[in-house]
Amino acid sequence: VFASACADYEGGSPVVAAQKFLQVARLLEAPKARTTYSDSFAEMRTTAYEDAVIAWGEAGDEDAARAALTAALKTDVENADVLKKLIAEL
Repeated sequence: VFASACADYEGGSPVVAAQKFLQVARLLEAPKARTTYSDSFAEMRTTAYEDAVIAWGEAGDEDAARAALTAALKTDVENADVLKKLIAEL
């Protein structure tokens, strides 16, 4: 999915790319019980969120970025601070 999102972004479809970057973040959910990989999964989700924001910025659709990141706040507690920061920077 990540490679497809990158191809969409580079191919001039930033909105499609942004949606796929969010899909990447959802696919990188760590198991509910904390493991040695939890921090790594959280960092990879952060990168996916940042990539989505870049793509939405390219598309000029900050409202979509804000809505998607706000929705992600409900499920990604580990990245709440990152998500809030990204929202504030829109």
